[in-house]
Amino acid sequence: MFEQIHFLVTLLPSFLAFILLTILFKKNPLFSGLFAILASLGALFGLSQLHLNHAGTQTVAWNWIPSLHINFSFFIDGLSLFFSWVILGMGLAIVVYALYYFKDHPEKLPRFFKYLFLFQFAMLLTIFADSLILLFIGWELTGLASFFLIGFYYEKPESQAGARMALLTTGLTGLVLLVGLVMIALGTGDWNLHSLLQYKGSINHIEWAALLILIGAFGKSAQFPFHYWLPNAMAAPTPVSSYLHSATMVKLGIFLCARLHPILSQAQIFQDSLQVVGLLSFLIGAYLALCSHDLKAVLAYSTVSQLGFLLLWYGLKDPGHVEHDFFHVLNHVFYKGSLFMMAGLIDICCGTRDIRKLGGLRKHMPLMAIAMVIAALCMAGFPLTTGFLSKELMLTELYQNFHISTYHQIQLIGFVLGAVFMFAFSLRLIFHVFWGKVELHPIKSPKLGFQIPILALVVCIITFGVYSKPLESFLHTLSITNWHSPHPHALALWHGINPALLTSLGVFVVGFIVFQILSRKLWPLVIHKLLRFDHAFEVTHQAIMTYSRKITHGLLGHKPFLYLSIVTSALTLLLLGFTTLLFQKTKLIGSFEQPDFVSIFASLIIVLGCLGTLLSKRSLLRLIFLSVTGFSITFFYVLYRAPDLALTQILIETISLVLILIFLFYLPKKNHLPKDCEKLSLKQQSWNALMACGMASLVFVGVLIAQTPVTTRIGNYYLKNTVELAQGHNAVNTILVDFRGYDTMGEISVLVIAMLGIIGLLMRKKRSLADELKGESK
Repeated sequence: MFEQIHFLVTLLPSFLAFILLTILFKKNPLFSGLFAILASLGALFGLSQLHLNHAGTQTVAWNWIPSLHINFSFFIDGLSLFFSWVILGMGLAIVVYALYYFKDHPEKLPRFFKYLFLFQFAMLLTIFADSLILLFIGWELTGLASFFLIGFYYEKPESQAGARMALLTTGLTGLVLLVGLVMIALGTGDWNLHSLLQYKGSINHIEWAALLILIGAFGKSAQFPFHYWLPNAMAAPTPVSSYLHSATMVKLGIFLCARLHPILSQAQIFQDSLQVVGLLSFLIGAYLALCSHDLKAVLAYSTVSQLGFLLLWYGLKDPGHVEHDFFHVLNHVFYKGSLFMMAGLIDICCGTRDIRKLGGLRKHMPLMAIAMVIAALCMAGFPLTTGFLSKELMLTELYQNFHISTYHQIQLIGFVLGAVFMFAFSLRLIFHVFWGKVELHPIKSPKLGFQIPILALVVCIITFGVYSKPLESFLHTLSITNWHSPHPHALALWHGINPALLTSLGVFVVGFIVFQILSRKLWPLVIHKLLRFDHAFEVTHQAIMTYSRKITHGLLGHKPFLYLSIVTSALTLLLLGFTTLLFQKTKLIGSFEQPDFVSIFASLIIVLGCLGTLLSKRSLLRLIFLSVTGFSITFFYVLYRAPDLALTQILIETISLVLILIFLFYLPKKNHLPKDCEKLSLKQQSWNALMACGMASLVFVGVLIAQTPVTTRIGNYYLKNTVELAQGHNAVNTILVDFRGYDTMGEISVLVIAMLGIIGLLMRKKRSLADELKGESK
């Protein structure tokens, strides 16, 4: 019971913050900022209260769809706790950072925090999900929330393009992931992770399932060949980049590989793909970062590189022997989060992120100069930082496998080359931004509060780089039985003079030489566009759109009346043949009842209303005649003792009349229809009349068929079982709510969507006279 409460305290603050920021604080920057901080602290408090049992796991569940064995079930173990600490800890840092980042535009804060907490809730939902269905829902919800965050500056074309690219890439690869998850569930007969992780049998088509799941993970983590979307997502505000693209969303692919590692490791393609794609992403990302000039683009490509590093690490390890993966992830969060936040601070203070236009900023930002040196050297794997410990672990692992095959030797060579590139562009960040000649005037000095989240992460880099025991002990408490190594190698700055240390020294020397050469002579000559793939994505996207339009045009999609003619003619001919056969066996005319005066009167009004609608030349008169026809149908519902349907018909006709009148009121007075649409030819009018007669015939034949005597009626089933099965005495209500519940829910959803569209139209402000005149002049 207490675990459920603690879990809800961890999960719900993000969702409640999203709701309240949408409803209550959407126009109040001060309260939205304070509420965001409180929500982050509340979630961290709930997380601190979560505890694991003796097996290192905990399951929290609520019933959802018991008949399908699908519940709101959440799996708490060391992996989910670690990633949730990263999500919520960095979330609090980003909230504080955003308060200063949007200081000059406080009106943007409520909308930013709303999207931020929606994303945070989606991340926690994915991390803690036990059901594969719930995991996929959270996975796709993160993509939707990131779409809003990346496109935060929706008025800018680059934001629109970046958000679209990210959504399409992560969304499409997410659908591929869904197929893989379903294959795993069908192969094991289980949808819950806590039991899947204990599954010992073989799984049918595990190779294909592993490949499909990896495609979803690679797409979300921007790994080769999907690395193109991450640099284009840098059009987002820097707090978004610092949170989504360094610490959280791009880590989802890493999390998924770690979560399913015990299951998918029985497929050889899983380990091989992690090694190949991880190494390629590490090498290509480092090279593209070396060739980029935008500060955030450099960091984006370096993120691609480091995520490849993490995938390579998992690819080298078997279940039961994984070690220090949490430390690798946390190291990346420390330096990449601080570097992204520094990039935003530099952009705010200098007005540009182009490294070629920056220089000498150490005089204006001394604290940030020190922070940049530490964070960049950590990224390069320099001693006395957590990055050095992380790199030494990887080099040691690669040297242990060096003698196995040529493939493992290529791995070591590729990693060393990527490390050289990383050291070179890390030096570029240091010397071309904070040292060298001052290029910009004037430069704003940042507030101390703006720098606090950055300095906090930098302090972690130095503290745990020099003395890692406390962090190592904490991460060891989160280790997972039968997956993590029970006795991992100790983290230490000095392991003696060994091949890994000598290789690191060589990397530093060669990286410095590469930096010097490119800085002085060859930097503008570096060609890297072929490896970016973003241009290929845009070309492919435009080609699909172009050919889709051509196919639609070829299928006459721009002529809907032609489709209506085909469908009407086919249905008329089909039903005519069916009715002919029916008349041969059944006497339908004799089953009609003698009409009364009310039926004849209502029928005459309906006919007159239809004729008035056809013959009237003014839109308002047509609307009135059409409404008269609709209201007259109410008489028949009353005659057949269906007062609820009669009331529904009256309400629908009234609402429709009012809404159409409002719509006509908002329409421009001028008629902008093409000339060929103003008056139909005699041939078109004749064809439309023929179609109308065909539809009338369909309705008439349908009424005849409905009068055919039947032995059993479906209504009797509902009347008989409405009390026993639906616990209700009103058969109409039970049919709508219970027997046809999903159908009714769909109808309500359509009405809600229509209502939202109508509200959006009504809330639009009228253009002023000056705007109208300006539009007419154009």
